[in-house]
Amino acid sequence: MKINRETGRVAQNGFESMQFDLQEALMNVDTCIFAFHKKVPLSQVCQFSSFHTIIENLRRARKIHIIDLEIRTGMQYVLMMQTIVSGDEWHIQHIKITAVGTRSESKIKDTCKNLADFAKTMNITFSFKVVMVADVLDFKIDLLELDGEEKVAVYAPFILSTLIVKPNRLECLMREIRKINPCVTVITEVEANHTSPAFVDRFTEALFFYGALFDSMSDCLSDDDLNRKVMESIFYGHCIRNIVAAEGDERTIRHIGVDIWRKFFQRFGMLEIELSDATLSEANLLIDNFKCGNSCSLLVNGGGFLVEWKGVPIFSVSAWKFI
Repeated sequence: MKINRETGRVAQNGFESMQFDLQEALMNVDTCIFAFHKKVPLSQVCQFSSFHTIIENLRRARKIHIIDLEIRTGMQYVLMMQTIVSGDEWHIQHIKITAVGTRSESKIKDTCKNLADFAKTMNITFSFKVVMVADVLDFKIDLLELDGEEKVAVYAPFILSTLIVKPNRLECLMREIRKINPCVTVITEVEANHTSPAFVDRFTEALFFYGALFDSMSDCLSDDDLNRKVMESIFYGHCIRNIVAAEGDERTIRHIGVDIWRKFFQRFGMLEIELSDATLSEANLLIDNFKCGNSCSLLVNGGGFLVEWKGVPIFSVSAWKFI
């Protein structure tokens, strides 16, 4: 794609048409992403560690309120409710989830309704609110219906990096989260540097990062697995093309490492919370359940940790509170 564009073999708007085709294709890959998530340990470890940390910080609460900035399938809340029901130390009277989104409203509502149905089977008092905003700039604390008796947590999985290319929106979101002043904010992000203006640097970073991701699929999924083909060709294929071939405003996929995020969070008065030894131990037990788990490892980094594949950092998990 980049060679074609530089030599004039394709029109400059060729990348825009590819992005449109991708959006249409992605409408049908949710089931593939979910199946991929079940078989490859990387994202499951992030999700489990995040919610183990949230639960630890809300353990003594009677009412809990989780503000989720990217709810997706919501399977993490099924695990959370099962954990709460199985633990004698829990005395939860009410669980509330606020799902915030800018697109796919019907999918978000379906997810929340499914969680409400599951909560009934567990005899858990549960409510949800879907907050749709046309633009992140429209997200305000007043939309959240906060209750002074609740303990609030914010969960931000892989959402902040999507706003790197729109710094005013990223800062606006962080200012509103600060107004919420949650007990804990748990953030999972891609651990890579895909922001360099130099093509060679981006190519090298993408080569090592996505090489490790594709290796994880090779180890955990068969060659003819449909989910693997979709993830390689559509989901991650689009990311690689955007990072390597696009320039300027067209390059919308940008990732930075947790050390850079730490400097950014400090500007908003955020203090990193050390993830517990119990979280680390439980996450390692989860990894051991996978046949390919010996290639996945956790590396303590600051207060959080990095999820690695054969020594290559893939994701970061960190927890924060406001001073």
